[in-house]
Amino acid sequence: MPKKQKSFEAALNELRNIVDTMEKGDLPLSQAVEIYKSGIELSVYCGEYLSKVEDEVTILRASDKMED
Repeated sequence: MPKKQKSFEAALNELRNIVDTMEKGDLPLSQAVEIYKSGIELSVYCGEYLSKVEDEVTILRASDKMED
C-alpha cells in the first residue's frame, strides 16, 4: 500500500503516469524496477479501495431492498 494515504483518484492518476513512463522504455533497469514496484503497490491499493466501495454499495442496495 502506498506510504501516504491517497485518494483513489490521486492513486489512479499516479498509476497512469507510471504506465506512461514505463511504456516509453527509456528508463535504466534499476529505476524501471522501482517504478514497477510502486505501480504494483498502487494497483493493489486501487483494487482494495474499489472492493471496499463495492461492498458498501452492496450493503446499501440490500438495505434499500429491505425497506421496500
